[in-house]
Amino acid sequence: MRSSPKSLQRIASPPRHAPYRGRVTRRPSNGSGALPPPTSPYEETWEQSFRIEDTTLVIYELYAGVNAAPDFTTPVATSATLPFSWTPTLPPGGNALVNCVVRVVDRYSLQSFNLYQTVVKFVSGAGVLLPPTPPVLVRVQDAQAGFIRVLAKYIDTGDEPNPADTWVVYVKIGADPVPGTDPITYQTLMLFGGPESGLTVVLGPYTPGTVAHVLVGALRSSDSQVGFAPVVDWTLAVQLTLPEAFMFGGDTYLQEGPD
Repeated sequence: MRSSPKSLQRIASPPRHAPYRGRVTRRPSNGSGALPPPTSPYEETWEQSFRIEDTTLVIYELYAGVNAAPDFTTPVATSATLPFSWTPTLPPGGNALVNCVVRVVDRYSLQSFNLYQTVVKFVSGAGVLLPPTPPVLVRVQDAQAGFIRVLAKYIDTGDEPNPADTWVVYVKIGADPVPGTDPITYQTLMLFGGPESGLTVVLGPYTPGTVAHVLVGALRSSDSQVGFAPVVDWTLAVQLTLPEAFMFGGDTYLQEGPD
């Protein structure tokens, strides 16, 4: 039982009674002491205990672990309202990963079983959220006349407390793109159909025969953190020039190109 100024698990006293029809313990409806046959009418009463609703019991509990999973034995901080703050004790140098889970105790003193962690990365004492999960199934295809088609998926399974909401695509010819230095080639909001957001975009034109280095990322606009998939290299197809054909008097003549 939790310690609290008010008991978090108070039970109503005396117990309430709930009339119930059943065949567990029978009492003759005619008041006689003899048990009736199974087909005879009878009444039965169950005694039940009810929790008392108490809105003052609602409390948010923060569990956290520094460079470790949270220990759900004792919360590191509690609050009756959101948001609330807590300052972790960091190791020397101020570099750590702090894993945080918030649970709520409701007005019936029932605690949620949330296990999803928010991970905050501290570098020299300054904390930032980790980047979102990177996109998957990144593919590049030839389109027409030097254009390329870029496809990818971002999957929000619900276990990521701070998911991405924006697609970003970098394309650079001959070398890997450098985010923050090279400009973003394409950016758009994610549209979700269920837990997935799909990207299909045609970019270009680029010179046929060159190598396009494509970098696709999932951006969280609230703090500009990006989860990047590995760079995909794609050699653009060379457009072949076919010989021209001319018709004269019902015969076909081919005009050969230069050797």
